[in-house]
Amino acid sequence: MIDGSWDGRTLTLVEDFAYADGEKDRKTWRFERTASGTYKGVREDVVGEARAWTEGKTVRLDYAVSLGGWTVDFADVLALREDGSLLNKATVGKWGIRIGRVELELRRAPSS
Repeated sequence: MIDGSWDGRTLTLVEDFAYADGEKDRKTWRFERTASGTYKGVREDVVGEARAWTEGKTVRLDYAVSLGGWTVDFADVLALREDGSLLNKATVGKWGIRIGRVELELRRAPSS
């Protein structure tokens, strides 16, 4: 689940993860606008700052994450689809070589 808020300066996105093995995790992004359509961001496990920019209904996000003692690079493309869902396709790399990819479909939770 992702919950977001905008205070006029900072976009905060709180991500709650629940894994099949019962483990749970929470990560919090904080993004600040640096210019029209561009942002810098931080998160607990991000090495340095993330860089984000918009291209129409698409957001691109580049960042490095520390995973198990390794630092890997993520290049995410988040695209808003006609049905209102968000498709996130990420490429994961190390030393300029693609080592994996992640694809997520995000939808609004039904209102209760």
